[in-house]
Amino acid sequence: MERLNKETLLQILRKEKFLYEVNLEGLDLSTADFTGVDIEGANLHGTGAKIEYDG
Repeated sequence: MERLNKETLLQILRKEKFLYEVNLEGLDLSTADFTGVDIEGANLHGTGAKIEYDG
């Protein structure tokens, strides 16, 4: 299981060009689990979402 920090997530989103309209300011990622999800299909709207990434 791999845990990604906020900067790593931002790098992934920038690389995949998903960040152009996503505002992550104020989003608490301290307890997020980033294992197993396809970022392409992730819904980043709202807070408290479980965002996972299978690298």
